[in-house]
Amino acid sequence: MEETDRARLKVKIVADLAALECEIASLKKQTKPIPPDNAIGRLTRMEAIQAKSVAEAALARIDSDDYGICIDCGEEIPLKRLELMPESLKCVHCADKR
Repeated sequence: MEETDRARLKVKIVADLAALECEIASLKKQTKPIPPDNAIGRLTRMEAIQAKSVAEAALARIDSDDYGICIDCGEEIPLKRLELMPESLKCVHCADKR
């Protein structure tokens, strides 16, 4: 992976993390104890927290030599896939196999 591509992805992940932090803070303010049959706000907050965790994991791996390399076939994961899903561990072909 080119260093410029890696740097661009890193900036995107950091920006995504910042946006998720804001979203989590906003959702936290909106989320109060509610009955289980009306728990949509709680789910939305959990989804944002999960997305943040996934982005942090990608950011932690981005500087490693094997970032962007498919764990199944060893081929380079296309940059467009990494831009959409920076946490991708597999290329589209290997991910489709499951």
